[in-house]
Amino acid sequence: MSGRAEIVRQQAGMRELSPVLDAHTHWKKRVYRQIWNRIRQFWKEERWVRVTDDQDNIKFIGLNQPITLGEQLQEEYEGDQQSLQVLMSQYQGDPRLNQQVGVRHQVSELDVDILIEESPDVATIQEELFNNLLEIAKFRPEVPFEALIQASPLRSKDKDSILEKIQGDKEMQAMAAQKAAEHEEIEKAGKVADIEKTRSETAKNESQAINNMMDAQNVAVI
Repeated sequence: MSGRAEIVRQQAGMRELSPVLDAHTHWKKRVYRQIWNRIRQFWKEERWVRVTDDQDNIKFIGLNQPITLGEQLQEEYEGDQQSLQVLMSQYQGDPRLNQQVGVRHQVSELDVDILIEESPDVATIQEELFNNLLEIAKFRPEVPFEALIQASPLRSKDKDSILEKIQGDKEMQAMAAQKAAEHEEIEKAGKVADIEKTRSETAKNESQAINNMMDAQNVAVI
């Protein structure tokens, strides 16, 4: 049974389970809301939370970050460096610059939207489509390997890593082919130069032989 047919069969049986699944979804949302309320209640110290799963672009956000007077002034006058320098000169040596005046991203004052989405099993369909593409590639070898990687169910970062490796190998092959062509041209030029040198030496020897014969004839006539 194909992946799409399996999904259609599952959807037909979901009608009877819809009330139960809806109740389960509402229960999960209440649980997540209680978890967030406990976070707001007990997270008082400074924390750093990762907000992305992209390995090439890792980001963190600070919660309950203490803000000193100096940091607050730098943020307020970020676009006006001249005024900031004048103001900081007035506070030069003032210990109040290191005094905490606030908290950035205070968890107790934050709220979030909790959304729960029931998504279809796209992995099964994607794998089926990828297998169909592989069957096509068997009879159509001109299909680029990169296109197969793009259509594969691999994770995005894994696809990027493989494609980058393929691109690097192609560039190295192109450089090697260019060096081989340059080396071949150099060898060809060297062979042409050797031939020209041989011809030049042969002509020079022939000319010298003719001159010697003429000199010998002249001596015989005398």
